[in-house]
Amino acid sequence: MRRISEPRTAQGRAAPWVAALVGCAVLPAPSGAIEIGGPKHGATYTVAEGEAHEGDLYVGGASIRIAGTQDGDLFAFAQSVTIPGTLRGDLFALARSVDVSGRIGDSVRVLAQSFALTGEIDGDVVIFAESVNLAPGSRVTGDVLAYAARITSEGAIDGDLKAAGGSLLASGRTGGEISATCGEITLRGEAARADLKCDTLHVDPGARIAGDLVYKARQPADIASGVVGGEVVYLERRDEPSEARRQRSRVAGKMAWWLWSFVAAAVVGLLWLAVLPRSMPRIERAIEQETLSSLGLGFVILLVVPVGSILAMVLIVTIPLSLLALMLYLMALYLAKIPVAVWMGRRLLRAAGRSDPSPYLGLLGGLLVLYLAFLLPYLGFWLRLATILLGLGALSVALRRPAASPEPPAPA
Repeated sequence: MRRISEPRTAQGRAAPWVAALVGCAVLPAPSGAIEIGGPKHGATYTVAEGEAHEGDLYVGGASIRIAGTQDGDLFAFAQSVTIPGTLRGDLFALARSVDVSGRIGDSVRVLAQSFALTGEIDGDVVIFAESVNLAPGSRVTGDVLAYAARITSEGAIDGDLKAAGGSLLASGRTGGEISATCGEITLRGEAARADLKCDTLHVDPGARIAGDLVYKARQPADIASGVVGGEVVYLERRDEPSEARRQRSRVAGKMAWWLWSFVAAAVVGLLWLAVLPRSMPRIERAIEQETLSSLGLGFVILLVVPVGSILAMVLIVTIPLSLLALMLYLMALYLAKIPVAVWMGRRLLRAAGRSDPSPYLGLLGGLLVLYLAFLLPYLGFWLRLATILLGLGALSVALRRPAASPEPPAPA
């Protein structure tokens, strides 16, 4: 066993965050027919056993259950998503719990509290969750990238397993490499190679690593003879200086806040589109046709409303109205980016060849572009300000513009 003393760094822990974030955020354009739905059977959207749905499906509700066949992608927003049937496309899920006991024919992207797999996934898997459980008998034909407090892999993974979080138990078969950064790692299964960073490493005598085992830990692990077919390399883990720890915490905090802000904006935008679907085309037209006017009007609103509301508080009788105006003003500031994201996302999808892109997909794509642009140093502030001004002004223009009357029916 080779032993190398190496300081603990933040780069190893940052890589899984970045890769998982990019994997979860990139959403492909839908193909085929699209259905946007809510609860289909009570509070549950169900594709029952024996039923089949063709085309991509965007659905939200208390729970979603696919017991039949979904021939296309599934974009799910619910408290629970259960798939005992067959999903022949990709799965994109934002839910409290996701349970897959059937078969998914393509990749999976999940942001949830818990994820459980007892079935089969024919593609790659990216998961952000509190707990991830790949049960015995489950199989993933591609790679698995999991970030969670508790990760359990007892099934079969044909590709690589990349994990980051609190603890990892790998007792199944991994055809590729196990690459993990966790507090505690336990190896009981099989893998081609392993590259591990942890506080504590436990290696069961029944585990098998066909190639090299490279690990960084506070203490050398007790590894029985014959467990590792290649070379064992131990990198001693030392504590970082306090400034390095603070820097790593700041970076992790900024990434977590970015992810939370993006998800919150996406949820608010999806609710807006679901509750007030007819309002968005009017605002988009204002952005498209009156861009400069919307920017100028947004600048006026940004300055005048708070000043006017505060001055109006001089009179006691107007204080409630002033407070209400300030609350509506703050809500408008937050919501201003939603129509801008929809407009931008739909323009990008049209440029990519989509004749009439979904506003839901436009929202998610536009928000991703905006939130990545907001990260740019110096320029990000001005882009955020321009987005708020454009959204505020377009909202005001759309409110003043009468709703489009329906076209008269064609003569018989």
